[in-house]
Amino acid sequence: MTRDRWHTGFVDAVGSGGLLGQVEGRTVADVLVWLSTTPLTWRKAIRYGAIDMSATYRSAIRTGLPEATVVVGHFDVVQLANKMLSLVRRRTTAETRDPRPARARQ
Repeated sequence: MTRDRWHTGFVDAVGSGGLLGQVEGRTVADVLVWLSTTPLTWRKAIRYGAIDMSATYRSAIRTGLPEATVVVGHFDVVQLANKMLSLVRRRTTAETRDPRPARARQ
């Protein structure tokens, strides 16, 4: 039985690509508990921590691996750019096609 349906996986993205570990949950504490089980020399050798665009993971990396640079996968960056582009496109279309002044639409 699991206590949390969300899990955090730790993957060696540069070396073998294998799963290093997995924990239940997606909190800073969950990540830090797992990191605390690894040797300090190993943690200090990590130069980059690749995450999704989660503020929780960013905080966990900055706390648990203070020497590492946080990087975000290209999928997440492209997804965010597409969301923002769609938002601007919808707003611009509404402003162009709606004859009412902007203050009347609010």
